[in-house]
Amino acid sequence: MKAAAKTFLYLVLLIASVGGSFYGLERKGFFALEQIDIVVTQNTDQPRFMKPAVTELDAQMEKLRGQSLWRLDLDDVNAQVSSLPWVSNLQVRRHWPDRLEVRIAPKLVKFLFVGKDGKLFPVLEDGTFLNPVAVENMPDVVLLRGDRFATDKQLLHRALSTLNEIPDDGSFSKKTISEIRFDNKEGFWATMMKQGVRVKLGDDGVNLKADRISQVLDYLEAHQLDARVIDANLTKKVLVRLRKGP
Repeated sequence: MKAAAKTFLYLVLLIASVGGSFYGLERKGFFALEQIDIVVTQNTDQPRFMKPAVTELDAQMEKLRGQSLWRLDLDDVNAQVSSLPWVSNLQVRRHWPDRLEVRIAPKLVKFLFVGKDGKLFPVLEDGTFLNPVAVENMPDVVLLRGDRFATDKQLLHRALSTLNEIPDDGSFSKKTISEIRFDNKEGFWATMMKQGVRVKLGDDGVNLKADRISQVLDYLEAHQLDARVIDANLTKKVLVRLRKGP
């Protein structure tokens, strides 16, 4: 029993000694936060767009510098960063003795909405509009034209659903489309980057129509035919209107 009592006493003294050492180091500023690393995970191909957002967040986090890393409330930091509209998920970690790491998974930008004054507003995957971006920071995404998208959230989410049904690769894909519009009578229209061909998509079944449109585009290119309009909003066929004259 005496041996057990001695062991217990030694443990208590050790804990007290370690605790006292940490307390002494903290009072001397040993755990004062000196470095804040903001890491954006590379699950996005839009690094130029992310740079201004990260710079703004870095400026906001400056108020934490100099605070005790030991006493820092990570829940408060998590809540602050999570409230940013472009943040999808994040992890906040302490790295002793004086470094904080904020690792962020951003939401993806799906559209650039063209405002009345020509400014370009990034539209996130959940339909959130961000502040306009400069030309040099524009993400490489499809333009969204039409004032109604700014006020009609239901229509905006329909546009996002339509875009999600379009393949990432192929003759008719997100990479080959320059913009998307909406017409009350005819539904969604896409404009191709190459030669400005307009493609009528309608309102539904875009994933099925996309394959037929790609086949038509491949045929037109193989036969050196110049289309003006491709109407894919038909039951089982695609109607092509060729350009007349040079």
